[in-house]
Amino acid sequence: GADDYLVKPFSSRELSARVASLLTTARLRREAEKVEKALRAEAENERTRLRAAFTQTYAFMVFLGCDGTILDANHAALEAAGLVREQVVGRKFWQPWWSPLPQETEILQSSVQRAAAGESVREECKYCLADGAIRVADRTHAPVKDEDGNVLMIVATGLDITEARELRNRLENKVKERTAELQEAEGSLRAMNARLLRLQDEERRRIARELHDSAGQLLAALSMNLVPLESKLGELSSDLGRPITDSIFLVDELSRQLRTMSHLLHPPLLDEAGLAAALAWYVDGFAERSKIKVSFAYDQTMGRLPRETETAIFRVVQECLTNVHRHSGSASVTVRISRDAQSFRVEVSDQGKGIPGGNILMSGPAKPGVGIQGMRERIRQLGGKIEINSAPTGTTVVATFPIA
Repeated sequence: GADDYLVKPFSSRELSARVASLLTTARLRREAEKVEKALRAEAENERTRLRAAFTQTYAFMVFLGCDGTILDANHAALEAAGLVREQVVGRKFWQPWWSPLPQETEILQSSVQRAAAGESVREECKYCLADGAIRVADRTHAPVKDEDGNVLMIVATGLDITEARELRNRLENKVKERTAELQEAEGSLRAMNARLLRLQDEERRRIARELHDSAGQLLAALSMNLVPLESKLGELSSDLGRPITDSIFLVDELSRQLRTMSHLLHPPLLDEAGLAAALAWYVDGFAERSKIKVSFAYDQTMGRLPRETETAIFRVVQECLTNVHRHSGSASVTVRISRDAQSFRVEVSDQGKGIPGGNILMSGPAKPGVGIQGMRERIRQLGGKIEINSAPTGTTVVATFPIA
């Protein structure tokens, strides 16, 4: 202290050190004051910016105590309530904007309690303007915590989404209307497809009947007329009898081909004896004509099926075997018809070269190929589905029909 300087003598070196120390201390104090002043200015600027953001944002912002008491509200929130700051500060949050909406008041009180417990809450809500108009907002309650995790206050924010919600509702209604129109159009298209398939089957029945009853009978009569002529001309000259014999052979062959064509268009066994007999006849004929070995298995517990189901299964097998003969190059094919508790199952598999592109799930959009599309449409009309699994070692077609 000063007494030391008066009592104790100092050397010039010690006195210089003491003076330098005092000067350093004074300089550090001035620097510290400058830093403190700068920090105070920065803090004041930060508060100013936060206050400006709080005041000027178009979103509603309200500071709440943990019991829901309003500590402060920004301009947007006050304008919506049609009140001034002094009229809302100190009131409960659910009073200025939600008093006319009791149900919303209960929801808000619960949300404030959850936020006071430390949970961040976001929800859509309705609120009431000063003129009584009811609007919709996206509301959040965010707890503000200290370093120990204790909730100090709650920041409530809200963004009016009334127009956006109305636009969304109009778009949703438009989508529903459009969807209904598309479903109606799809229903009409399916009904038309079903009618076309029925007409196609009826036309096949008619043509098959005409070939069998008309053309077949005419050929039979022609053959009967040629037979006695063959014997008489043979007695006169072998040269005259040979053309008649050849003609009888050609008539018989044409008659056989017409009969086969008639049965392929619509096998009478399908109506008279059922699916099992019709498929057995067709598979045997296919194996004989194509020289492809066919393994055929039919679950005899199935019994007679509805007419449309039997026709659809027959046509699926017919189309699959035709594709095997035309495209696969397989020497053998397996046909299995079975059932379980929910559906009838048709499986046709070969060991051919497969389909380019691999597996095809036919329960989705239409795929190329008239035959495959025809199978798919028949199956879809009956509520079933078809799946084609193909690889370089062979192709398997599986069609299932629900048991009605």
